[in-house]
Amino acid sequence: MDKILQGIAASNHPDNVKKFLIQKFATSANKPVNPEVCKSILTISANWILQDETAVLQEMGRVVFQAWAKQNLKIFEEFFHYSYLVNVMSCAVLNPKPTIEFIHDSIRLLRDKTPVCKVIQTRAISLARDCAQLDVCAALCKLMIEFPECIPLGDFGAAYCVTLIQAVSRVEFPNSELALKTRFKDVNAIGTLLFKIWHSDFSNIMPSLREIFTILTRIKRDGDDLPREPSVALGCLAQYVPVEMISLVTKNAASDPSVLDANMTVALSRMIDWLSWPAVKIIDKWIVAFLRSLASVQKFTILINVTVATVEKVFSRLYYPIVRSSALAVLTHMLLSFQHSPEAFHKVVGHLSDLVGFLKKEDSTSSRDCLSRLSELFHCMIYQHAGYPDLYEPVLEAFKDYPKPDNEVIKRKLKSNAWTSQGRMIFSDYSKFGPKSETGKTGLVNLGNTCYMNSVIQALYMGDGFRREVLSYSPLVQQRVMPNIQNVFAFLSNTQRSAYSPSDFLKVSRPPWFEMGAQQDCSEFLKYLLDRLDEEDKENRKYEMSLRRAKEKIQRVKQTQNVAGNSEEGGDDQVVPSYTAQENSEVNVCVEPSTSMSVDGGDMATQGDVSVMMDTVRPSEAEVPSTKDTKISSASAHCQRGILPKSQHDCTSEEASQDTSSSIVEKYFGGKSATITRCLTCNHVSTREESFIDLPLAFPEKSKPNAGSNHDNSCMKGGQGEIEKKDGDENNCTFTEKKDVEDKKDDVSDSQRNTVALEDLIGHFLAPELLEGENQYFCEKCKSLQDAERFLEIRSIPRFLILTLLRFSYDVKLHTRSKLLTDVKYPKILDLPMRGMHRKKDSMLDKLTMHESNTDSESPSLKRRCPSCESGDDLLVNDKSELRNYALSSVIVHSGVSSESGHYYCYARHTTPPPSPSATQTKDTESKADDMDDLPDHWYLFNDSRVSYSTYNSFSNVTKHFSKDTAYVIFYKKIPTSDEKSQAVLNDPPLSRQLMDTVAKDNQLYLQEQELEARTLHLQTSRVAAGASYRQRRFDGDDDDHGPPGSCGGSGTGGFNVPSNRFIF
Repeated sequence: MDKILQGIAASNHPDNVKKFLIQKFATSANKPVNPEVCKSILTISANWILQDETAVLQEMGRVVFQAWAKQNLKIFEEFFHYSYLVNVMSCAVLNPKPTIEFIHDSIRLLRDKTPVCKVIQTRAISLARDCAQLDVCAALCKLMIEFPECIPLGDFGAAYCVTLIQAVSRVEFPNSELALKTRFKDVNAIGTLLFKIWHSDFSNIMPSLREIFTILTRIKRDGDDLPREPSVALGCLAQYVPVEMISLVTKNAASDPSVLDANMTVALSRMIDWLSWPAVKIIDKWIVAFLRSLASVQKFTILINVTVATVEKVFSRLYYPIVRSSALAVLTHMLLSFQHSPEAFHKVVGHLSDLVGFLKKEDSTSSRDCLSRLSELFHCMIYQHAGYPDLYEPVLEAFKDYPKPDNEVIKRKLKSNAWTSQGRMIFSDYSKFGPKSETGKTGLVNLGNTCYMNSVIQALYMGDGFRREVLSYSPLVQQRVMPNIQNVFAFLSNTQRSAYSPSDFLKVSRPPWFEMGAQQDCSEFLKYLLDRLDEEDKENRKYEMSLRRAKEKIQRVKQTQNVAGNSEEGGDDQVVPSYTAQENSEVNVCVEPSTSMSVDGGDMATQGDVSVMMDTVRPSEAEVPSTKDTKISSASAHCQRGILPKSQHDCTSEEASQDTSSSIVEKYFGGKSATITRCLTCNHVSTREESFIDLPLAFPEKSKPNAGSNHDNSCMKGGQGEIEKKDGDENNCTFTEKKDVEDKKDDVSDSQRNTVALEDLIGHFLAPELLEGENQYFCEKCKSLQDAERFLEIRSIPRFLILTLLRFSYDVKLHTRSKLLTDVKYPKILDLPMRGMHRKKDSMLDKLTMHESNTDSESPSLKRRCPSCESGDDLLVNDKSELRNYALSSVIVHSGVSSESGHYYCYARHTTPPPSPSATQTKDTESKADDMDDLPDHWYLFNDSRVSYSTYNSFSNVTKHFSKDTAYVIFYKKIPTSDEKSQAVLNDPPLSRQLMDTVAKDNQLYLQEQELEARTLHLQTSRVAAGASYRQRRFDGDDDDHGPPGSCGGSGTGGFNVPSNRFIF
């Protein structure tokens, strides 16, 4: 029989004939045969399988071997024994895959498999390493899946897993579909075995994952003998790792100091390539976990580079349904976390319309779900990176049929996916980069007693209309303050820093008489700032008007010269234009015989060419206000009433004044008042109208327990005392004066805690004044000094009403400055009277200002009451038509006992009414119905770099709990009408490209600064753990966590190099 078998193989018959004869021969295996002949047939057929190179003979040998082995099991077991298998696996294997399949078929027939499985356990690693082919490893894995007793154990198991992983990393994808399916099956077989090994012994997982990570981070350089790029088939293995281990594994890999940034970047990029492997279930979880882990250890450079380089590739995977879900999850996290710059988003936004069209045409469950999620994602990104209408209009058009998510939903998504929100950020006592406030608002760094400036900036910023006007402004080059406050507002809205350093703004906005590093008066700074903004804005408008006029006159000159030329040719008299003196001052026209000029692209060429010289189009340096020479309104004679003379704000030229529209400051803060004086002798009335930006509210004498007779109610700047430095504390400071004066300041008696209503202070401000005695009024009609009555009337109200409480006074005798600590109750809704009215007898202010009976010894001082008050009769309060409703928007609080020391902080809220107040506006349980307004009831406390939530009920009583913390500057927003509410703009305008680029670059710089600090701190910690010693800095507790906001000081981060230990309270 064995001779017949050899003869068939050696014959010249065609292959199909040989196969037929072999099939006939295999059927004869059930006939009795000599054992030696049977062994010979098994040997011949086994050699065909193990050693022959032709596939036909290998197949015929497998058919014969299986048929004769099944029919002769006892003889087969004697043949396929332990020694035979050792010999087969020890020799050089010519046909690895057929050999493993031969062993696999043989083991199925054995009744006692243990000895053979032991051989496979010991020889499997060497066989897989020697062959190093995917199909061989897959065949071996299939054998072990069916017979687990063949799987290597212990360290051999870990080594075998590494060998299999290396084989998968070398997989190449064939072009044919059949071969590709075979590759998929082989990889899945290896993954299935790895899953069984990992779950049976968890100690094998980490060595396997380390090998995968090593392969991914390997970079091939010139001259290196390294394999080609690792195959994306590695991604298939990731799904077999237990899900609960993903976070731990990625965090360990991301924080490994031995892995260089370049290697980590390559590894992450290769992992993203895994999205190309079909039917991988959790590859998106691995990639997103790696991105989050890198963010948690602040390796932002890697994240930036990887995102920019691969976001388009991830986006392109959305075209393939089999990997769409995973690709969309990765794309969503990439874009939502890449918030410092629109670069990544703009790489894919231009391709979105084509993708949307493709998905709509596909019209499958997968495509519809993808469209819905893409719509939400891209609305979030447009909200984050506003200002590119040319790019976003096609996107909005593509998603017009999908609902836009609510802004609060968008904010939550952006906040939860931000890099600075991932896991554990290294914000310890050693870090200068604190986490951003939970409110989402940005603080301002104290640059050395600049809390007065920070509070003013935040109060102005929270005025939504003013902020939007500033952000949309187009400043000129010569302007200084406006571009800088625009820059500050842009950073407060878009920076990723927890606190922004306004050092550039301080340089240009600080009044010249403000000493650097000293505490100053925030009201004085506010007036100076608004005055500078007003001047710059008007100069800008004046320049634009002059330029427009000059161009118009040039066009008229061109037309006139053309007409003159035509008239000369026709013999008519030449028409010569006439100009006024003012026109000639703006445009000088000189006729020169051989000159030509092009204006705005138009050539002027006539027989007498005209050269137009624009001498005064752009303001000269003498016309541009200088910070050294500028005087603010509070320094004028009208400071006591807060009135700005009209001439100080208007242009000197009447025509220029008419042409110049209202400035931004006038639009939002400017009001007009009229001082009306009536002679009591002849009843002659004189009226003087003036502009104002704030109303300074003085306290009556009876409400000033510590006030002397010589007090001046005007706001005084401080910081001119002797500075005494405290040792050991860089953030605390003191102001040294006479000891008895300090003791007097620190002693807050009960009389100083008097309470007065803001409405009564306004009534006192508007109350009529009787001018008599030394203060008589010169009547133009009587031509002599006469007793008179003076009234103040508000004729035009601003959108934002600024009320300054005149708390600071100066004692000329003692040469000290003091502060009135009277508690002022300011309402949430203020009814502002347009003219003076008499007070009710039972008001709080009457109790403080009740006059004693008149005596002959009383000096004829200025009295804020009219003659009719002598009878004691009260006049009626103005009717409702004379009241204007305002809602509280911001309160700047001064903490301290003097203007020259202490600390400022600010409470504020947004001033744009929500679209549906009933749904978004909250109501305190203790609030009354008349205390509610249409503005959002979400209050914030801005205390330099710290921002936190607050409530009206809490901060309106701050003076009650902390007597030195008193309201100083109060902002009210005019309550809009129904029509104004419907036309209200809810979102900020898009920033200019220059501002967006500036913020984006700073955001990237901030991420790099965080990364550098995190790496430095990690290195220092590693040195300590290794035994190295370094001196640890000591930080005291933050006093701001207890009681009212903390004292003024400055870290100086990003600002001027000034002493920060100047003042405390």
